[in-house]
Amino acid sequence: MSFSLRQLCNFAAACRRVFQALVLGSIASACLVSCGGGLGPTPPLDAPESKEQGSYTLAKRILPAIYTNGTAKAINYHPYRGAGPGTSDTPTDANILQDLRLMNAYGFNLIRLFGSDDIHAKVLDLALSTYPSMKFQLGIYLRAPSSCDSDAVNDAQINKAIALATSKSNVATVSVGNEPSLTNSALLMSCMEGYIKRVKARVPQPITADDDYWLYGGNRNFSYGGSSYSAANFLPWLDFLSIHTYPPSNYIYWWGTHRANASALMLASLAEAQNNYAAAGNYHFTNAAGVATTVAESMPIVIGETGWKARQTNPNNALETVAATPQNAKWYFDLMNIWQAGGAGPKTIFYFSSFDETWKGIDDGWGLWDKDRVPRYALCGSSAENAPSCTSPPYTGAGY
Repeated sequence: MSFSLRQLCNFAAACRRVFQALVLGSIASACLVSCGGGLGPTPPLDAPESKEQGSYTLAKRILPAIYTNGTAKAINYHPYRGAGPGTSDTPTDANILQDLRLMNAYGFNLIRLFGSDDIHAKVLDLALSTYPSMKFQLGIYLRAPSSCDSDAVNDAQINKAIALATSKSNVATVSVGNEPSLTNSALLMSCMEGYIKRVKARVPQPITADDDYWLYGGNRNFSYGGSSYSAANFLPWLDFLSIHTYPPSNYIYWWGTHRANASALMLASLAEAQNNYAAAGNYHFTNAAGVATTVAESMPIVIGETGWKARQTNPNNALETVAATPQNAKWYFDLMNIWQAGGAGPKTIFYFSSFDETWKGIDDGWGLWDKDRVPRYALCGSSAENAPSCTSPPYTGAGY
């Protein structure tokens, strides 16, 4: 019986994943070259964790204590102030230093970045020299690629992230992609496993992938090239899961049930976030050892994004008209802090967001500070610079 080279490639890859058989290592390496595997060589599964070697195993990695002790103050951060990423908008050193100072004054010590490029390298460098205890979850921006094997933008982001993660001591973790399931690109979803393994093979930090909770809670599948792809394809290689949840985003439901009672709305929003967290934890997949498991059984889950608009920016959202207020934004912020501190849910919640992002138009207004870096009511009574008073108007929501 004869086999094509492609069949040998598929056979070697399958055996390596299920049995981690070292005897197939040489065949697999040849396949990666001969079959056009542009995602880089698969690391040897028994490779030592050595920065000098530049190759790391795909085994599970332990999250640093800042993620697991329940005391982190985590926030999402874009350094841009004008047209946003992908434009000529280039934050100055002074801009970034101001942002870092404001976040540090409140106590934020774990910052999520969305991309890996020269601007985000500048953020890491300036933070390292001014706030060395501040840690970062380094992001990798991924677009819908031209192919999994080669895409100029995605390859540049991945290569820069590897360089930063292996040279900057304030990079605590690395996140591959931001909400790829919402790009409507089945091709991108088919690439995620290869992207994640490519990054994990070259950095020592724990790895995650940020996405909407519905990817897991809704058991979403994506069809490409005659094959079906889902989160189950890449979950075996993650060290922790980062989910996004915005409870009032389904404004038709919320408008019909809670528009008359702010307290009921906020408490229902907390319950919805908790349900979304549980749904992601109940997602079933098969781990790298071939054992059926769930997310909650196999890795920590953090909230990568959640927040509440302090002002209406979408004129077509009826709920925002009455619910997107500074008081409600503080209420939700406090509820998230209480949930994290309680210990029964996520040990880390990255709030969205630090500053308003004007380039997002009708999806702006989430910032704890506005675009001019003026602190909003959500920060009242805190250690934030120029924090407003909680008595004007009086705050009657959740206390923290």
